[in-house]
Amino acid sequence: MGRHIIINVQPGDQAIDTAVKRLATKPISKQWKERWAIPLTGIKGVAFDAEDKVYLVGHGGSGNTAGDLGGMNPTVLAAAVTTPLMNVGQINLVMCGSGDPTLSGAKVFKDILEMFGCGAELYAYPFDLKVNDDGKKYVEFGGVTGLGVGLGAAGLVRAGEVKREVKLDDPPQVAPPEDDDERIL
Repeated sequence: MGRHIIINVQPGDQAIDTAVKRLATKPISKQWKERWAIPLTGIKGVAFDAEDKVYLVGHGGSGNTAGDLGGMNPTVLAAAVTTPLMNVGQINLVMCGSGDPTLSGAKVFKDILEMFGCGAELYAYPFDLKVNDDGKKYVEFGGVTGLGVGLGAAGLVRAGEVKREVKLDDPPQVAPPEDDDERIL
C-alpha cells in the first residue's frame, strides 16, 4: 500500500502529540501514498505490509533513562510492536538520540525485532530532533534536549542527513554532516 503510518508511543505528551500531528499533515509527494496517525494501542487493528513506512514517535532517553525509547525500555517497546509490525519494510525511531551509538536502545530494539523474525530496516537519529510546522524533521547539535516542535537558532540540519540504519552487526557511526548547505540559520 505504501502508507506512512505515524505511531504515537506517548499519547498525552504535548510535545509528542504535536510532533505526530505535524508529521501526519506533512504534504505527500506521491498521490497514492497515505499518512495515518495512530496511538501505540491502536496498532493491533492495522494490517501492515512491506510497503509501509512506520514512524514510532516518542522521547528518547538520556541520563537515568539512557537507551529508553518512547519512555520504555527498548525490550518492552519491541515486544509491543513486533507482531503487528512483522511485515513492514521500514521502521523509523523518531526519538531524540535513539541512534546514538553510545546508547544501546535502538540496537536492543533491533535485536528483539530480529529475534522474532521481523526483518524491517530500522532507522534512528543520533541527535535531538525538531519537527517544524510543515512536518519536516531536523536534528540539533547541542542545545535543548527532548523532542522539540519548534525551530530555534543555528545548529539545525535536515534529519535525513544524519539518519542512520541500525544493523545487528554494525552499530551506527555518526558525525554531523560536513556540508553546511542544508543548515537552517
